[in-house]
Amino acid sequence: MESSSDILYRNAESCLAAGDFEKAKLLYGRLLADDLFNNELKDAIIYCGFWAERKKIYDSLPGHIRKGKYLSEQWQSFTAFTAGWGSGGKGRTADCIRRRIFGRALYNFTSARNETRIADGELLYHIGICHKRLGSYGEAASYLENGQKDHRRQRNPYE
Repeated sequence: MESSSDILYRNAESCLAAGDFEKAKLLYGRLLADDLFNNELKDAIIYCGFWAERKKIYDSLPGHIRKGKYLSEQWQSFTAFTAGWGSGGKGRTADCIRRRIFGRALYNFTSARNETRIADGELLYHIGICHKRLGSYGEAASYLENGQKDHRRQRNPYE
């Protein structure tokens, strides 16, 4: 039989997968009330707060490319933010967030590619990085190689 803590963890991770960082933060807060010295829960609450603020900005941005780039840039900010303390952006919660962020960025970049029917090198690069961050290394390599070829083809020969 599952404990109430297990159910709360699972629900919090479901919220993260859906991009509901505010609700996940509340669920982690409920878990922390029963385990005040759990540093992973404290980190999870901070991580959720970080991404909840960025989600508001993300939701207001126009265009798939801008949204995808914003998420990628914010991931870099997140890893820098968490590098020096706590679990350093590692662990179960950070992994759930990573999958959400790069899954959403991949959706944005793929949607931009499908809408424009143009696959320039930069867009293919971003798609490849998303696949890499999601653990699809074969897909990542394919997109990154195609992006590099496209970038070389687009360069001005007179530069």
